Amino acid sequence: MPRRPQKDAAADLNQIRVLADPLRLRILGAMAREPRTTKQVAELLGENHTRLYHHVQAMERVKLIRLVETRAKRGTVEKYYQAAAARFDAGISTFSGAASTEEKLASLQALINAILDATRRDVLLHVQPGGPVQTEQGSLLATRLVYRGSPKRAQAIQRRIGRLLEQLKKLPPAAGKSAKPVRCWALNIIFCPTDDT
Repeated sequence: MPRRPQKDAAADLNQIRVLADPLRLRILGAMAREPRTTKQVAELLGENHTRLYHHVQAMERVKLIRLVETRAKRGTVEKYYQAAAARFDAGISTFSGAASTEEKLASLQALINAILDATRRDVLLHVQPGGPVQTEQGSLLATRLVYRGSPKRAQAIQRRIGRLLEQLKKLPPAAGKSAKPVRCWALNIIFCPTDDT
């Protein structure tokens, strides 16, 4: 029986470097809820499965995903992978190793760019002609809020957001047959200082 991903993990520098690719973020997301083969992930993401193998190997090498099950099928072995953690937290202070601060910042910037690219892709697909925003009410929430306050208060807000994320992770996935199709939803949060006044 596959194990559930551990609660969360602070990403190390090698993991950040591997995740600095929007496709790898999508692969990790596909393996977060349940174990899947590379071929299943490729079908889910609409990608060629041969393109995903080296991405999966790179993610396994840095322990972002782990092999949880193998099954013999028609003379081959299917390998089922699952995300090693439900959430990976990254910040300059979480990095270990002897890399320079510049290397750490460059890796973090690359990861943030990958997250923003994945978010941009999701939103643009959503709002294209005939996309879900035109057919489903309440299917997109987009907002920007600029908060003015002390760093101490900002830390309290970050903790509240963290608790909300923990609650969301505990929600069971939709199951059973329903009249409406089940779809995946993405929540992207960046809370950081800004120049806005």
